[in-house]
Amino acid sequence: MEMKKHKIVRAIPLDENCFATHDKPSEGVGLKVYVTEDNYVVGLCKTKTSHQGYEGVIHGGIISTYFDEVLWYATVVEDINTVAMTAEMTVKYLKAVPVEENIRIVAKPMRQEGRHMYVDGFILLENGKVAAEATCHFIVVKSEHELNDAPVDFYYADDKMPETIEF
Repeated sequence: MEMKKHKIVRAIPLDENCFATHDKPSEGVGLKVYVTEDNYVVGLCKTKTSHQGYEGVIHGGIISTYFDEVLWYATVVEDINTVAMTAEMTVKYLKAVPVEENIRIVAKPMRQEGRHMYVDGFILLENGKVAAEATCHFIVVKSEHELNDAPVDFYYADDKMPETIEF
């Protein structure tokens, strides 16, 4: 895979009540999510010891959480009010993800067919190696569904947004 820098154009607002985006010391994942000028969505986080399965290695369920969150954000790039739910996710685990590692979760631009949205992505380790790949299938919730009325407490990460991200 050829690495290149991608210009960040905006941060995605995060949900304060979401396990994947809040950053409480032992529980939340702490993802910060950005959109690039070429419509990739990139999540950044430092893995936590409290999320390990085998000693020193992040649990596969947490890796799935990284994908479920960041790839879902690709469904709202055009419209933050889109409400879509994960219908199916396939994850290929290629390399162990160590604890205390700064990782990049990259979602490729979303493909849509009616109410069905498809997003592919991958996780990059600090050394640039791909640790996992995923494909997610999301379904847009019908307008009359109660999830369309659920309050969401969005916020932006308080740190400075990076100018570029390499992947």
